[in-house]
Order: sequence, then structure tokens, then C-alpha cells
Amino acid sequence: MKVIAMASVTAGGKTTIVNEIKKYLSNVVTLHFDGYVFEGAVDNF
Repeated sequence: MKVIAMASVTAGGKTTIVNEIKKYLSNVVTLHFDGYVFEGAVDNF
């Protein structure tokens, strides 16, 4: 298994690049950290 990590500022094109990469690789799973929901207060964000 190989892992590719993408990091950038907000609206920096991460999703666009990941979607392009997925076109050329097979058996790809993506995990996005911008779709989170917090229930209650976050102590140490």
C-alpha cells in the first residue's frame, strides 16, 4: 500500500489535484478532512 498526502491552504486546489490523480491510478481511496462535524465544544483543536 502506498499513501499520498496532500496539504495546502484553504482553496489551494487539493481536491482538484486528487481528482486528477484518481483518473490515472486504480484502486484509490480518498480521505478528506474538511467534511468534519463536531458535536459539542472542541477543547484542543
